[in-house]
This record gives sequence, C-alpha cells and structure tokens, in this order.
Amino acid sequence: MKIDLRINGNTDYGFDVSELAHEIDYSTSLKGYPGKLTFKLRKDPYGDLKMNLGDEVEFKFENAEVFKGYIFSLSTTDEEDYSVVAYDQMRYLQNHDYYFTNGKETASDIFLKLCNNAGFREYNFSEKKMVTTAKVIDKSIIKVRPYTFQDKTLFEIIEWAIEETQKGNYKIYKNAKGEDVVEYEIEKTLSNEIMDKLWKGFHYYIRDNFGTLEFKSLTKEIKSHFKIDKNKPFNIFESHSFMDNETLVIGEESLLMNYEYSIDIDKDTHNEILLLSETNESIKNEEGKEEKVKELVYAKQEDSVKKWGRLRKIVTVKEGATEEQLKNYAKLILDVENNPTKTLKLTCLGYNGLYAGNAFALRLKSVGINDIPVYILSAVHHYDGDNHTMDLEVTTEGNFPEGL
Repeated sequence: MKIDLRINGNTDYGFDVSELAHEIDYSTSLKGYPGKLTFKLRKDPYGDLKMNLGDEVEFKFENAEVFKGYIFSLSTTDEEDYSVVAYDQMRYLQNHDYYFTNGKETASDIFLKLCNNAGFREYNFSEKKMVTTAKVIDKSIIKVRPYTFQDKTLFEIIEWAIEETQKGNYKIYKNAKGEDVVEYEIEKTLSNEIMDKLWKGFHYYIRDNFGTLEFKSLTKEIKSHFKIDKNKPFNIFESHSFMDNETLVIGEESLLMNYEYSIDIDKDTHNEILLLSETNESIKNEEGKEEKVKELVYAKQEDSVKKWGRLRKIVTVKEGATEEQLKNYAKLILDVENNPTKTLKLTCLGYNGLYAGNAFALRLKSVGINDIPVYILSAVHHYDGDNHTMDLEVTTEGNFPEGL
C-alpha cells in the first residue's frame, strides 16, 4: 500500500491507521497558512484506536515524507467516520507576541530567534538533549530596519522582515517626530561584493519540512532548475533555459489534467500613482481649523493609460520625505502595480515533493506559455487509495499572456 499514516499519542506505541484512512488532503500555501492535513478514518472494528488533541501525525506516500504535525480537530457521529484535522508547526507561528528589531538582524536571524523562543523544539532520546526544529537553509544578508511590533503574530513579524529584505532599494522609517519618512537607496551605490550576494536571491519563504521549520530562498529554488547568466542579476520572472533534463515540466502531455487561467485589471492594477505628502505649511479649512498643505507627486504610465484608461491609486505619506524621494517611491509603486492580475490554477496528476514555494517549468502552448519558470503559491494534494492528484495555483510576472 502506498499510504503510510500513523498517529503517535502519549502511549508507548503509535497507531498505524493506513488501512482505515481515506479522503486524505494535504495543503500548503505561501500566504501565511500552515501546512494542513485532513483525513477520515473508518471506525476501528477492534476499538483499539485512541486519538487526542495534540497527538502527532506522520504521513508518507510511496515512502516519501509528506507531512508531520499535530491534531487540532477531531469529530464524529454515531453513523459517520472520524474526521481529523492536523497542522504542521507553521500553525504555532500564528501565536501573538511583542518584538523589537534592533537594526542589526537579518530576516533569517529573526526567523531563527522567534522560532527558538517560541519553543519549536523536541527531545532527542539518543542524544539526551533538546534539539531545535527550526533551520536556516538559505541565510539572508540584508539587515532590516529597527521596528517595534505590538501584539503581532510570529508569522507577521517574519513576513515583514522578508518583505523588507525583498524591497532592497527603499525603506520607510519613523523620524524623531514619529513620522513616516521614505528613504530611497540606489543599487549602484552598493559594492560589487554586495551585489554578487544579492544576485543569489532575496526572495524568501518558510515551510515545515516534515517537522523542521525551514527558511529558504525562493529565487534559489527557481534558479536550481534553470541556466543563469551570472553576469547580471537573476530575475525570476524572465525566461531561462533548463539546467538539465531533470527539470520538472508540467503542462500539455506532462501531468496536466486541466487548467483555469484568468487575467484582470479590476482590483490591484494601477497605472497612475498620486502621492500626498504633508508639508510644514498650514491653511485654514472651511471650518476655520488649521490643516496641513498637501504636496502632490504623480507617477504615470502613458501607454498603459491609453490601453486600459486611467486606473489611479492615492497614497498618503507623512511629512519628512524630499520631492525626489517621493518621486522614486511613486515610481516604485507604479512599477509593481502597473500589471494585470494573472491567476493560473492547475489540476494535475500527483507528484511527490511539490509544495508552496517549489518551482517548475510550465508548458501551455494553447495559451502561449512555453516552458516558463513558475513557482507555487498554494498546493493541495489529494490521496484516495493509491491515486494521487494535486491542485496548484502558480504565478509569474511578465511572461504570462495578457490576452486570450
């Protein structure tokens, strides 16, 4: 049997429930949700099976390690099977905490510190000591700015540090008056040594790898499958040739069962950015109250406006930023948001080891997608007996067609 599902409780031995299990689903996401395993168990005819909240669950398929976590929900009726919901250790990153970054830490430093303080540890009986279950696979090098978090989840703190690292070329900080200030850093001022390190990738994510929380490079994940020009910074959104014949290809004639592709400019797309920044000057409004004068800065993409019409976004920034900083900040927002939202969902035959954050080559010639590197936003694996299928949501930018 391909399925190996075990529940380890407080007893001296665990329960092998492989033959009782069905409707097994395993899901992962880059959006801050923990890995989740749901399954049903037929009632044990011998009545030996005992389960409790907090019991450890291990799931393997074709001897590959898929999931290790803990039971968070149990339910049944007199006529129905047991229904079980288990989460991996990412679930504990939803705990709230207070934290202060001192300006000397990187995102990977913060990840490791938070995980160790949160108690992600287990007892190693052979070595007779507590061992950490959090590990930095790809160390980040950019120190993030000082910031104080009050009553935020551990994941929100780590995600903030990752986003600060990804920005790389600008930051917003509080000045002595407690006001937001935008500071734009030009990459050309960085040394060649630093630029070479940045080339290795600063798109990071975290996952639970069968009981070990890992901090990994998304860029490195994608680069490992494609040939790269080392003379220029790597762009995960550009086309690249395969590194070798082992690169996974999903698409027509390769694992794909069906797909759903949609594009829109309705929600998160903007081609005109208007920044409002308070100045030191004040005027009286219609009610006679003093009101700060607003400085306006525009950033606009003319070709996009002609094609789609004006799609404006207004952003307010407190005083303290120079006009040049505001212009650069507006341009940065425009560069990110002057793109259609593209959603691609795939239903495929199952492939062991694919989870949120993994990369592969996508081949959908029917819509003009030819071996483009993509990465997985979310993945749901379905196990039914020896059958294995998966639903994937994938993304990229620049290479997906903007028409059908």
